[in-house]
Amino acid sequence: MESSVLAQRLRLSPGDRADLAMALWESLPDDEREGELALSPEPRAELDRRWADHEKRPDNVIPWSDVRRKLLARVPRTQDFGCPIAPVAWLPKAARDKS
Repeated sequence: MESSVLAQRLRLSPGDRADLAMALWESLPDDEREGELALSPEPRAELDRRWADHEKRPDNVIPWSDVRRKLLARVPRTQDFGCPIAPVAWLPKAARDKS
């Protein structure tokens, strides 16, 4: 995707960006979507293990608000705006190649 097209799409409202993402995802044929979601045996086994644990202990959960707060506390912040700073390793490959 051209960077100017992407830049235009990124200026859409959050709701419009979510609608666009959903429309793009739904435009894929079922076999392509399923291929993108296919798991190798190791992650599948881990998800199965976690699901079984959840079914045994459904009250053993951590609310998303707690998880988010703890994660954000670990991310460095800028002095001026309090925005998270993404370490280069967290950037998409295309962005890392440009830096």
